[in-house]
Amino acid sequence: LAQAISVQASHESTFVCRPSAMAPPQASPNRYEPAQMSPTSSIFQRDSFAALSFLSFGSGMRAASEHDSSDEDDHDDSDARNSDCGEPQADAGNTMRHAVEDLPGGVQEDTSELSYGGRVFVFSALSLGVQALMSYSGGATPASLPAIQAANPGLTQLEISLLGSLDKIGQVVASPFWGRALQRYPTKLLLVIGLLLNAGFSAQFGFVRSKDAMFFAKFMQGCTESQQIVWGNLWTSSRAPPHLLSMWMNLGGVAAGLGTAVGQAMAGFGNAGGLPYCFAYAAQAVGLLLLWVALVFTPNKLVDLRKGNHASVGRAATMASIPENADGSGPSVLAQLRVLMHRRLYWLTMLCVAENNFIVGGLQFFWTRFFCNGPWTLDLATVTAAGLLVQGIGMGLGIFIGPLLVNKYGGYHDDLGRFITLHLLLRITAVCTFGAGLAVLAMGIQLGSWSPNAELLDSSLRNPWLWTFWFATIPINFALAAQGGVQTVINIGSVPPGMQELAQGFTTSVQFLCGYAGGVIVPSIMLDIAYDVSLSQFGYKMTEADQLSTGVLVLCGMCVVLFFTVWLARNEAFRQWQLKSMLSEEGRRSPTAV
Repeated sequence: LAQAISVQASHESTFVCRPSAMAPPQASPNRYEPAQMSPTSSIFQRDSFAALSFLSFGSGMRAASEHDSSDEDDHDDSDARNSDCGEPQADAGNTMRHAVEDLPGGVQEDTSELSYGGRVFVFSALSLGVQALMSYSGGATPASLPAIQAANPGLTQLEISLLGSLDKIGQVVASPFWGRALQRYPTKLLLVIGLLLNAGFSAQFGFVRSKDAMFFAKFMQGCTESQQIVWGNLWTSSRAPPHLLSMWMNLGGVAAGLGTAVGQAMAGFGNAGGLPYCFAYAAQAVGLLLLWVALVFTPNKLVDLRKGNHASVGRAATMASIPENADGSGPSVLAQLRVLMHRRLYWLTMLCVAENNFIVGGLQFFWTRFFCNGPWTLDLATVTAAGLLVQGIGMGLGIFIGPLLVNKYGGYHDDLGRFITLHLLLRITAVCTFGAGLAVLAMGIQLGSWSPNAELLDSSLRNPWLWTFWFATIPINFALAAQGGVQTVINIGSVPPGMQELAQGFTTSVQFLCGYAGGVIVPSIMLDIAYDVSLSQFGYKMTEADQLSTGVLVLCGMCVVLFFTVWLARNEAFRQWQLKSMLSEEGRRSPTAV
């Protein structure tokens, strides 16, 4: 099998070769110009190596690297036989060797000086713990709205909606600025200031009564939360043990979900028990202050993003190649953005992360209304229990099974690892697309019963199409949970070390703007448009079930868009791996040619 992989890798290098009769050496100084390929006609040819490595990556690639030295004569014979191409062929053994060195964790910082226990503490307390407490308000605010309205009877519906969205607006606005600050100022200093401010604004939101002060506190909560999100993703991608990297990245979503559930329970049961709504926010502020004390006594080297010899060399080399500001304070934001504009894999994986959050946020927003007032009319307790069950199963499988597959077959920071990982994610996204199609089918059949001449289907738990829809959401949640953290790691690794802080700031901003906010706003706009078009063009007044189904249909359609975006990212990763392999081969053989 190892021999087959080596031969297959050699075949992968031959299709980029231009015969000397078609491309004379003197016609172009660049002998390694990749041949043009149709993305549809040659997809199988381009994916053949990844398909083979997908079956035996863990053992085959390591075996191939061990046989490199014994196969050198065979490679030399192959080069002689292919001399008509007018250029050397890619060395499969060298490619395999680099892949083994970089996988499964890719190129990470040197963490040998950091204890494993210290990294576990920072991850569990200062990353997951802080993220859970910051997400706490996302559940406490909706549960406290009746008490807030009683204390502020003049609040309009728009102002009430702002209380639930101003923190997301703050995250969108502040994320790029925190990314830039992490480039220029000490990491721990920024974390200490940000966490203390977040605890203060959390307490302020619970105890003030002026609506303007509440709006300001909510906005600043989001601004300070975005710092932890940017830092947490960067720290985890560089400090996590390679075999646990994808698991640690995915656990961030679990912490956020648990924090939201705890906040909802604290506020809901507290208000029901006669406690003022400030009780829930006081508990949040106390928890954040305890973690702030832990952060103050944490050594700098455990939280710093700039530690590690490998990362320091890469950072210095990257920043030295970018024009500096006139005051000598380092590369400007515009100069870094010009570099990022040419990083297609960065933008594509950013879109993947945003589309993933688009679907997750939209399903959470529409879930209760869809099953209580949509095609099915169930009671609130049943809908809540079903949501926890099917989402828990799907997300649990994705969080724990997804990283196992990625760690076994793929990688993150090297070109070959990113290509194979995205190849695997493409298949996982296909599972998501299948679940979306099954959900649309169940929804369409149930909606047929709402026509005037159709028999009304049962809306109880005996309805098989209700169970079909719930079953369809399991592969959707599985695929989204399995690739969310992995896409974030690839997004970070596709950017040079010195620019990752700023790039992650922009990724976080787009993630909340086009992701969580877009998953609520875009389907709502589409269902309003569908209502107007249906009424004006067909004379049909859509029911609430029709409108809610239109919103869910938009979310299911986004699964198809996500599949296409992952496909584009996979192709871009393949192009980068192919180009880098050819340039490395040219550099290795150029002294001989001279």
